[in-house]
Amino acid sequence: MEKEFKLFRIQIGDHLHICDEGSLPAIKVKARKALKSGKVIVLEDGKTEWIEYEPILALSEQGSDIYTWDQTGNRVKCEVVLYTYTKKETKAERRVLKTIFRDFLNV
Repeated sequence: MEKEFKLFRIQIGDHLHICDEGSLPAIKVKARKALKSGKVIVLEDGKTEWIEYEPILALSEQGSDIYTWDQTGNRVKCEVVLYTYTKKETKAERRVLKTIFRDFLNV
């Protein structure tokens, strides 16, 4: 009797990774690193995930005062947001991971 062999599929950016249960944890680590570097990943269950950096805005202010600046005046306070889209949903789930200061030109 042959043992069943289950394969998993994870797309990281433009690359499709097909792996077995033994190598799945290593591929998931690679996927998380790619996600942090700005790539979109598509998981086995069809979920699509990506990270965006969204500046925190004070809409009652005007001009550059709508941003919260760091002490040097070069970086803006942002939320690191993980978006998860499933085919069943019509919109992406939004989850704030943390708040950081990010270079103004990269926002």
